[in-house]
Amino acid sequence: MERERKLKSWQWFALLYLAGLITLSMAAYGLRFLINHSF
Repeated sequence: MERERKLKSWQWFALLYLAGLITLSMAAYGLRFLINHSF
C-alpha cells in the first residue's frame, strides 16, 4: 500500500513537473514570437 502511494505521489510530481516545463517553454516561445513581431 505504501509503495503504491509513493508511486502515485511520484507520478503526480512528474506530471506537475512536465506540465510546468511545457507551460514555461510555451510562454518563452510566445514571448519570443511577440517580441520578434513587435520590434
